[in-house]
Amino acid sequence: MLRIADEIRLAPTAHGLTLGDIPAPALHRLLADATASEEAPDKKLDAAYLIGTVAFCLAEPLVGPALRGHWLCGADPAGVALTPRFEKWTEDGETGVEQVFDICLDPSLLAFDRHADATRFAQTVQDLITPLCVAINATTGLSRPALFMLVSDSFAYAFLAHGRQLRQQDHAMALALAAFGQRGTRLFSKKLRFEHISLPEAPEIGEWIRVRGGCCRAYTRPGKPDYCTTCVLRDDQSRTERYRDHLRRIWLAQD
Repeated sequence: MLRIADEIRLAPTAHGLTLGDIPAPALHRLLADATASEEAPDKKLDAAYLIGTVAFCLAEPLVGPALRGHWLCGADPAGVALTPRFEKWTEDGETGVEQVFDICLDPSLLAFDRHADATRFAQTVQDLITPLCVAINATTGLSRPALFMLVSDSFAYAFLAHGRQLRQQDHAMALALAAFGQRGTRLFSKKLRFEHISLPEAPEIGEWIRVRGGCCRAYTRPGKPDYCTTCVLRDDQSRTERYRDHLRRIWLAQD
């Protein structure tokens, strides 16, 4: 199974697979590993899973500073790499060795500015991720707009996740929508939004969720034809009820 960003490191990226130039054999490996846990996935599912994972892991070290006013405002794709390493694993009594990938950032090729804004941030993210989106599109056939929407979804979720940790959810969601909910870049997502869902029997129990603007194509999994909870293709009522069931399991289930 593909694991990206088990670790985030600040270091030169000379030995990594840079976002600007991932060789075709390496890309094929990444695509295959992205859906290693699924049975007979198609190429477009590979593409959706890979870009979503890479984008979220890229967002992790960039969103935190943005919430504190330090916006990424310039970057060379060579400054961001998927750096391979090998790691032992143990699961259900079995052990093995697998290749995993960390996000590696070269600070000398990234620029941050307190005077930049969400639009500049989104443009810089677009510039970073475009070479990978172009390569994935050429390899799998998943359209570039679909890939860009998945990038926006991943970054929006990262904003929400960091906002929860910092108890700044409203601020984080506002910044995410300013970056990816406004026209001006290819990462503009018309349907991306946040929704608060609570339990009618216990209104104090509730959470904000990110509703996708793109589709991760999970519904195309052989033998698992179902939309994910936050899928852009799921209707509002079924999304609400499904997430309420999740909240009940977490907060109200009896031991």
